[in-house]
Amino acid sequence: MGVFRNFTKIILVVLGVLVIPWCGTLISDEVHWTIFDFVVAGVLLLSCGLLIDNLYRYLPTNSTKIVGIIFAIVAFVLLWLE
Repeated sequence: MGVFRNFTKIILVVLGVLVIPWCGTLISDEVHWTIFDFVVAGVLLLSCGLLIDNLYRYLPTNSTKIVGIIFAIVAFVLLWLE
């Protein structure tokens, strides 16, 4: 049950984040996101969220959890900026 509860929360956060560029495409002519852009961003956000959830759940100590989550966030930001 816990896995599905966390998965639902991660999906809701991903959808919430993707609403921001969607509103930008509706309001402004400067934001040009296609369906492919939304799919790629959704996959990246979902994979990062699932990775952070698994790191938090399975790493033994708080210090290793913090280091692992920081590395996951840095990797996500580097992929996003690329």
